Amino acid sequence: MQPIKLLTVVLSCKKHEHLWQKILERNIPNLVILCGGFQETKLEGQILQLKCIDTYDGLSEKMMLTIEFLLNSELKFTHILKADDHDTDFTLENIRFIEAINCLEPTDYIGQRIVSPYEMGRTHHFGKVPEGSAWYYKPYEGPAIEYCGGGETYILSKHAMNLIVTNKEEFHKYGGLEDVMIGSILLNYNILPYELDYGIKTWIG
Repeated sequence: MQPIKLLTVVLSCKKHEHLWQKILERNIPNLVILCGGFQETKLEGQILQLKCIDTYDGLSEKMMLTIEFLLNSELKFTHILKADDHDTDFTLENIRFIEAINCLEPTDYIGQRIVSPYEMGRTHHFGKVPEGSAWYYKPYEGPAIEYCGGGETYILSKHAMNLIVTNKEEFHKYGGLEDVMIGSILLNYNILPYELDYGIKTWIG
């Protein structure tokens, strides 16, 4: 069995730049912070600068660009852990624990909370996207599915990531609902979310 090597990707934005130093001070060596609004996509230290909009309605594009970049990079990992910058309390101990979980090897899509089709929010982005956005008070109208809630973090294998980027133009269907995008694309390949409490504390902040 191949040893698990986790890369933590922290979804952030320029508005939350003041949080970055404290995140980096957690001393997690295999970690990148994602931020949009740049003219070129490139990795500067541990900050992944992305050529995309940096507002809430750009979260799906931001995640898609990140996955594509990471797959083509020289960074060493077998899985990524997606976390948020302001409401996710992950530690080095959490990362080491996840890397030791044997069930990650055969499982491509894991999260701490599975959102059911009946719970799926279609207006979560209301009040968060800028006026003038195509998603300004436009509800998500895609099919209801099960997916791993992004606020509770989720883990993707490289296999899952490769499947996702083969559908890289799909991001425009999801706007700020990047976790729905991930679940929807993987469902097309019969990859279902797997729920596992791996000890990362989350809250709405």
